[in-house]
Amino acid sequence: MIILFSSHATEALEKRNISKLFVERSVRAPDFEIAMQNDRTAVLKKIDNKFLKIILVKKPTETIIITGYLISAKRAERLINEN
Repeated sequence: MIILFSSHATEALEKRNISKLFVERSVRAPDFEIAMQNDRTAVLKKIDNKFLKIILVKKPTETIIITGYLISAKRAERLINEN
């Protein structure tokens, strides 16, 4: 699977000090995957007491990362339980 980063994702991850390599690994082996609107998917990867939330679009030959940011475990739990 080819993983591409939107310009917004690249800027946002850099600003938030989140490594692209970690995002790629998280997308390939997420702890949770949640379907969203507009053909988007959220993947969650647990990091200590928080979760990395990555918004992406899956296409047949590639995955495009839209953005990524840390959320609290409590917020992640709500997202998981809603779906």
